[in-house]
Amino acid sequence: MNVRPNEVLLAVIHGHQREGWRHEFARQTYLLKNAVGTDLETVPIKQLRSSGESRLLPRVRGDVIREKLKGSGGIIYWTGGKYAWHPIG
Repeated sequence: MNVRPNEVLLAVIHGHQREGWRHEFARQTYLLKNAVGTDLETVPIKQLRSSGESRLLPRVRGDVIREKLKGSGGIIYWTGGKYAWHPIG
């Protein structure tokens, strides 16, 4: 990935079990480009599913990052192999 000076990136560090990112098995780190919007917040998947938005979701593994990206609401989520963005009204 090419990174330009002053470009805003999002770093995601995976966790493992109760210790989260401090666990010795937590070694996956991702740097996301073109993924930083506004109003970012982490949302546990259980909360998102119980909010009634679950019918709008792709297959999601783990918690998500909810944000507004270019004026549209959506989530950043782990597909099992990469991060993706999905719009949510």
